[in-house]
Amino acid sequence: MKLKINRMSKTIFRSFSQVMLQKNTITGLLFCLGIAINSLTLLFGALIAVLISIITAKLCRYNSALLKQGVYGFNAALVGTAVWFFLPVSLLSLLIIIFGAWLATAISHVMLIYSAKFPIFTAPFIISTWCILLILELLGIEPVIEQFTTHDIADFYTVFRGLGQVMFQSYWLSGVIFFAALLVSSTKLAIWAVIGS
Repeated sequence: MKLKINRMSKTIFRSFSQVMLQKNTITGLLFCLGIAINSLTLLFGALIAVLISIITAKLCRYNSALLKQGVYGFNAALVGTAVWFFLPVSLLSLLIIIFGAWLATAISHVMLIYSAKFPIFTAPFIISTWCILLILELLGIEPVIEQFTTHDIADFYTVFRGLGQVMFQSYWLSGVIFFAALLVSSTKLAIWAVIGS
């Protein structure tokens, strides 16, 4: 039982680390901490989505090695974060997370089979989110778009907010934790992430 829980937690954290193309359990754990420090709600949405992704991949007998590496879970994690970023917590938004996570996982699987020579990156997340937005439009539900303020100078806070936005986090400290998470996995990548931001 303890071994199964250990394997499951590794898969969950690797799913989060794969958002920034890493396969590192500690990186994923720190990404979760970075989300939690800004919004426990968004972390909870992402965790639900990753669990749905894992269940889907297991039930459909998708590639177990890719599942363990977090390849199926990271697009679902983004879907779970996005849904509760744009919608309030409700039964409907929970069902949308479940549907979106399943869809992102299924799309990932199809794309991994048919575009094996090309990395899929976050295409399943984008396609799933477009489908969700279309459903919301048909239901007459408008997502809440957070208004961001802009700054003329790219200061310390702005740079790390930019890093945090990869996972819908606008808190600069989340970005700092994401930077630390990347440092654990790759110093070079961490530096490039900051430069990019």
